[in-house]
Amino acid sequence: MTKQKKGFLLFITSLLPGAGELYMGFRKMGISITILFWGIIACATITNFDELTYLLPVLWLYSFFNVHNLKSLNDEEFMSVEDHYILVDLFTNNKEFQSGTIIKKYRNLLAGILILFGFCGVWKVIVNFIAGLIPDYAYEAILRIGDQLPGFVISVALIVLGAKLILGKKEELDHDREPNN
Repeated sequence: MTKQKKGFLLFITSLLPGAGELYMGFRKMGISITILFWGIIACATITNFDELTYLLPVLWLYSFFNVHNLKSLNDEEFMSVEDHYILVDLFTNNKEFQSGTIIKKYRNLLAGILILFGFCGVWKVIVNFIAGLIPDYAYEAILRIGDQLPGFVISVALIVLGAKLILGKKEELDHDREPNN
């Protein structure tokens, strides 16, 4: 039986993805978050695709706030929380995912993310390929651009996404203010 924990040790363990869940007795959650965290690092290292590490803050924040959300539950709510593997349950128990509606709902966002990651990967291959073909000073210039380009593209994408969200909310508010005929 899992007993709710609070205190300084819980805070310390919540700083490590999955460790807080493990400390609170949610082994499936903790193990899956830990495997995801270190798996992302391993994939980024093996494939030399550093952009995968952009997912780490998202996973860290999820784990941190999940632990503190569990901590804030009263005893009855805490005891009713079911321990589950994070991604396994998403793929096997999620009717939205199985029917494909979640993919249709976020198709443009998913497409943009995939294009961005693909662009970053192609850029790295091109820069590494031309390294031996051009003078060192030109290669250094291309390398500097290449180092800054993914961050620039992601920043622009975030600005565009934020602007779309604001405009969408404005249109929604304008639509709500219109008198019904």
